[in-house]
Parts: sequence; C-alpha cells; structure tokens
Amino acid sequence: MRNLALEYPTSAFNNGPLLIYLTARDKSRGEAAVAALQSDEHLIAAKALRKDAGLTEIKYHALDISDTNSIEAFAGFLKQEHPDGIDIVVNNAGIAMNGFGESLTLYLGFSSQSFSN
Repeated sequence: MRNLALEYPTSAFNNGPLLIYLTARDKSRGEAAVAALQSDEHLIAAKALRKDAGLTEIKYHALDISDTNSIEAFAGFLKQEHPDGIDIVVNNAGIAMNGFGESLTLYLGFSSQSFSN
C-alpha cells in the first residue's frame, strides 16, 4: 500500500487523485493500518497523501472475503459511492468459495479468475 501511494504521483497512470480503500474484517486492525500509513515517514516526506498535499487518500472499509454478505455489502458501497465505476482493484488475499473449478463471478459486475502460486 505504501509503495502504491509513493509511486502513483510519478506513474503513467496518474491522471488525478487516487483513492485507496484498505479493507480488513477487523475494524480496529484496519483503522490502525490506515493510521500507520498516514503517519509513515516515507509517505510524509514524499508528500504522497492528500493530508500532506499529495494525490493519494487512504480510507478503511470493512470486508471479510470469506463472507458473501460482507462482499456484497462492500460491492454495494462501491457502486453507491462510485457509480461510474472504479479503475483498479488490488487484492492481496483470496478465497475460492465454491472451489477452484468453478467460475467465480465478482460482485462488481465482471467475471474473472486468475490463480497463481
């Protein structure tokens, strides 16, 4: 997350502000992670975050990827907050709810599957 916030301002993908939702199933741990990033000396020195006049904002939102209701709630939140869509999804954890042989339909409106080890 820190590297994304540091690299974005000089990236070819930079066409304006970047909003990152840091998700976690445990609210206190998720909010602590956001607070740690907001006080990260490298991000502060680089003026990467919006609070320091940068382009990147990081917000916490609850998400338990093993709970269909939680996934649907987060997808609904994204659709409501960003009706024109989102540009990037970065997922560093995954779960195959119906096994790896099944097609996985993501709740954001597209179907994809990619597995690597």
